[in-house]
Amino acid sequence: MRKFKCIKSYESGEWLTKGKIYTEDNGRFEYDDGWIDETFDYDVGHFEDGSESSDYLEEIFDNQTTTLDNDTMIEKLDEYCCERSCDDCVFRGEDDDFVNMTDEELTNAYNLAFGNDQSNLVNNSESTPKYDLKKDKIAVLCDTDKKLTELYKLFNSKPNTSVALVCNPSKLYVSWDSESNELTWDSVEYHEINHYTLLTFEEFMNGFVAKNPITFTITTSDTTTTLTDGTHITTINRYYTDKHDDMVALEEVVKKYKSEMEEMPKEKHLFDDETNCDYGVIGTLTILTDSVGRKLFVGDVVKVYNKDGSDDGFIDLVCHDNEDGDFIMGCACATRNNSKKEYNYLKEMSYEDISNYNKIWDSCLVIK
Repeated sequence: MRKFKCIKSYESGEWLTKGKIYTEDNGRFEYDDGWIDETFDYDVGHFEDGSESSDYLEEIFDNQTTTLDNDTMIEKLDEYCCERSCDDCVFRGEDDDFVNMTDEELTNAYNLAFGNDQSNLVNNSESTPKYDLKKDKIAVLCDTDKKLTELYKLFNSKPNTSVALVCNPSKLYVSWDSESNELTWDSVEYHEINHYTLLTFEEFMNGFVAKNPITFTITTSDTTTTLTDGTHITTINRYYTDKHDDMVALEEVVKKYKSEMEEMPKEKHLFDDETNCDYGVIGTLTILTDSVGRKLFVGDVVKVYNKDGSDDGFIDLVCHDNEDGDFIMGCACATRNNSKKEYNYLKEMSYEDISNYNKIWDSCLVIK
């Protein structure tokens, strides 16, 4: 059954009245005066004056989806392909044997072809993304032309590239550029550095990201109650004159845990204690890699060598600031943009293993 809303009256009371909802069921359509048209066809129907049904009626959908039988989908898909060249067709001349597709394959093919026209979408909950790419900081892996085209079609757009033209298509991620207000694509490294949540195409379309659950363990005794999330432990002690009460202890330890979490610094920065210059958030991924390809993070300790091997190397830190971007302290100009023209450098120690940079060498850098 299809539903239509009248957007303009046509001889109201006898034919169509603006604002009224009409239904069509297998070609049967009832007008205002009770007459039933047994051969109603919204797509080609017209009135005596030559005006078309679509001039007066607008199809409406429940949840913006409709259910079509396989024969109808095959017919519409064949029409879609015949009206387009292979370059403009999302199937690119491949995977268009619609008759022999399974029900799921046919539904996916139909939604791929008509994805930017919500009135044509077949009801398939797994084919409708549940993320808001414009608001959420998300990057979607599109490692085939079909996925790339389908994602762009959701935004009534076409990609300005083909996966086949990308050096490493397995790392082509699409995200929303708020400045240009359009989809853009870039490498996995770019999106990692800028702290995007990386999703596969399937995860995005299914609206699911596996997240590691946090398990809280609370232990109580006559004198002490502890709560741990696996990394942080909160403890409260019962004053000896108080009566032991498990529920009170539970409430108090949770309250203290929340207070401790709020007081904990969210980010730790690498500061020059003399100039108060901020050299980045410790643990932030940079574009730098050492000479054997290992990724480097702000706060990592590296050993830097001259290219000609004329020295024993010196120890320094991976840093970031707004002026130089990602660089190694002591040779900023030579290491911008991951350059290794003048130096080789090897990772000596991870930022995760350092609590006090002054213990490594005489430095004015501190953690704040």
